[in-house]
Amino acid sequence: MPHRLAPPACVRFVVSVLSFALLVTAAPALAQPPAASGGGVQWSLGVGVVLGPEPYVGTDAVDVQPIPVLGIESKRFYFRGIVAGLRLVDDERWGLDWIIAKARFLGYEADDSDFLEGMEDRDLSVDGGLSARFGLAAGLELRAEALTDLLGRHEGHEVLLELERTWSPAPRWRVTPKIGARWQSDDLVRYYYGVEPGEARAGRPAYRPDATVNFEAGVGAMYFSRGRWSWQGQLAVDVLGSEIDDSPIVERQTSISGLTFVAWRL
Repeated sequence: MPHRLAPPACVRFVVSVLSFALLVTAAPALAQPPAASGGGVQWSLGVGVVLGPEPYVGTDAVDVQPIPVLGIESKRFYFRGIVAGLRLVDDERWGLDWIIAKARFLGYEADDSDFLEGMEDRDLSVDGGLSARFGLAAGLELRAEALTDLLGRHEGHEVLLELERTWSPAPRWRVTPKIGARWQSDDLVRYYYGVEPGEARAGRPAYRPDATVNFEAGVGAMYFSRGRWSWQGQLAVDVLGSEIDDSPIVERQTSISGLTFVAWRL
């Protein structure tokens, strides 16, 4: 693996603690609950299950993990399981958020499969950047997100464009289908899907991919009870770009992710 400049020890400590906190509360909200009024803070707790993508050779298609859920919402700040942010602009027609930290659940350990033996582990990371939304006609909303690595692991960047529409098919229900495209830089793709010369083996040649674009489609649903509890679920399918699909360590071009959980508003 090429040498990567490590951040200062104090920075590594802070982001490592944040990374752990994001990992054990990994359940993002599918629809943004209204911010607490009057400058107050709204808290929620719950339990759920996360389906993580595993496109690598010799691994299961998805990794199923039970998780606790924590949510915090105020007028300007929010923490939704795997993402923490500040609302810079929150207008009815458009909004702009500063994403302070967002967990990236990619990577593997060399002992995840026999085929990956001899590879260096690829670790999860935490990204940060900006997220914008724009209201369009017919209830559609366009969301754009630009993120960069905060931990110095993949040292790459990602840009997302996503089109979604939320409606209520029944009282207390929200359903949100979406489609999108996700550009990932060459550094990000090489870290998670490349093979360094020192990792090459028979049947696993060295591979140095370039930037690529993944396409995704998914649907989310939310149910609000008359009381304090709610249910949320999400399922998404990503079609991985050709630079990822051509990797010798990747077995599946489609990547499935999802989650389901129940939460209680405190």
